Amino acid sequence: MKKVYVLSTLGVIAVVAVAASVFALTRETAEVPADEIVPELASQQDSSDVLPDYLNREDSGDIVEESVRSAGSDERADYWVARTRDDEICLVVRVRGDQEIVSSSCGTPANIYERGAASGTMAGGSNENAVEAYLIPHDVDASQLEAELPDSRITSTDGFTLAVRFPGTDDRFSEATIDRSGGGSFSFIPLSALGG
Repeated sequence: MKKVYVLSTLGVIAVVAVAASVFALTRETAEVPADEIVPELASQQDSSDVLPDYLNREDSGDIVEESVRSAGSDERADYWVARTRDDEICLVVRVRGDQEIVSSSCGTPANIYERGAASGTMAGGSNENAVEAYLIPHDVDASQLEAELPDSRITSTDGFTLAVRFPGTDDRFSEATIDRSGGGSFSFIPLSALGG
């Protein structure tokens, strides 16, 4: 299997992957600690919390290996949350296929609280190997997120909230305003609305 990897921070990821942000603003973001936005980052690391070997190198970006936490897997991809040496929060997505690809979307805790993190990743140029993944701040109401984002897979645990969609149909996510548990709202803007 040929392996390709690409890592980036909040921007366009080489031809096959797009990393962008979804937008929101409600509370003074400078005061929101990373482990409140993604509580999983404060948990104990275990054997499933490891990036593929070929990414555990200096040139794979500034991700701190000890901070990596698994956010699950499905039939197309594996997902992780992590921190960088600069204290940014990252969503890392590995899409499996004949030509495996890895992308990441990173931002400061304030940016992730405001915007979330999103990655649109396609392996081998086929929608059959494409994934849109959104790391949503943990205080966003997951049940309302499910209602607002039909045809998505919402994973919400005590440690993270992740929304995943498999592109390939005419269905696209729409913009949505979703309540936060502490008051205020989160404005979800999908990659398609950002040109991704």
